[in-house]
Amino acid sequence: MTIKEVASPIDLRKAADALEWAEEVNVKRPWRYEFFSMYAAEIKSLNIKKPKILEIGAGPGYLAKILLENIESLEYTALDFSEAMHELSRKNLGLLSSKANYLIANFKDSGWYNVCQQETFDVVIIHQALHELRHKDFAKDFHMQVRNHLLNKDSLYIVTDHIVKDEEGMKNKDLYMTVDEHIHTFSLAGFKNIQLLKEKNALCSFKVS
Repeated sequence: MTIKEVASPIDLRKAADALEWAEEVNVKRPWRYEFFSMYAAEIKSLNIKKPKILEIGAGPGYLAKILLENIESLEYTALDFSEAMHELSRKNLGLLSSKANYLIANFKDSGWYNVCQQETFDVVIIHQALHELRHKDFAKDFHMQVRNHLLNKDSLYIVTDHIVKDEEGMKNKDLYMTVDEHIHTFSLAGFKNIQLLKEKNALCSFKVS
């Protein structure tokens, strides 16, 4: 069965669209920073001397700044399909940008993970970007690609996105999932340990391994 993608109203590869998104996102959803702080705490709890972190759909570097400022030693890699977003990230991070590794790849493309050159990571995070697959039915294969190519046996995979939920949630049921759909999709992708970390204002975070 052919999956019909949900068209995006913006093109984040364009500098103007990327800047508009970056300027609005934290105003619309300031609670994002509660999630960012939670990620930092999760990483610290691993007690890894120099954790290797990959952020998929890293955008303008807001999470990167929190991690780089709050975790003394880490290897941080930002993966995004938009060079415009990477430029915003470098600007937002300032001197901290020298501690970040920037990769360009579109996670909708076949073999997108090859840009990481077979490297695996202690923590992989995708925050508010899973829906950029443009249909929820692509999520299982995406999760399998992350599990098979980017994680090691002890890695932590954190997935946060908007959910379909009553009045406060997203309405497009082709693009977004319910909590139960997320959990089912992780299971289909081969993950055994699935934990709901946090939910606020229909933004929901899962920790899986």
